[in-house]
Amino acid sequence: VVDKADGRGVTVGLGFATGDGSAARVVAVYEDATDDDVFAGAADDAAFAAAWEAAADGEFAADFRAAQDAVVEETRYQPALAHMKALGHQSALSLLVLFDAVWLHGDGDDLDGTPALIERTCVDPADEDLWLRTFFAIRANDMLGPANADRRDAWAAALPRIDVQEDLLFGENFNLQGPIDVGHGFDVTVD
Repeated sequence: VVDKADGRGVTVGLGFATGDGSAARVVAVYEDATDDDVFAGAADDAAFAAAWEAAADGEFAADFRAAQDAVVEETRYQPALAHMKALGHQSALSLLVLFDAVWLHGDGDDLDGTPALIERTCVDPADEDLWLRTFFAIRANDMLGPANADRRDAWAAALPRIDVQEDLLFGENFNLQGPIDVGHGFDVTVD
């Protein structure tokens, strides 16, 4: 539970926020699946954060994690997959790049949203390599100077995630063959 000072309220769990409705969506899915009322009366960010931590550690913790996974599927993975299909891309790398963009930028109609970034990527999507290179540049530029200035610091600090994705592209690892040594401050190996 953290306030990233990015204009999205408190960020909780897998990156859901109180300011964009994604955290509320998790709560709705969770409450539909259980009889837990831990969020009743959690009207401000501090109370909501405490309720979130209680749900994560409580009797229905597995249901709470399942609710988060369901919302990730609905609000991040499926939109990324739809964008990938609309572009005619086939690679796991393209799906990863679009999933990460939807995760950070959202899939709304604002100037910083993934659809706007895709629209500004004015190259033929049939050339997946060139399209991804161009998209990285568009996205990095947006992260350094977003339309919503509240996001600038948090997004600038997140630029290494694009560096990691560029490494995969430059290494022609379109299928995400492991092991993948992730640098740029993350310093992990993914098998």
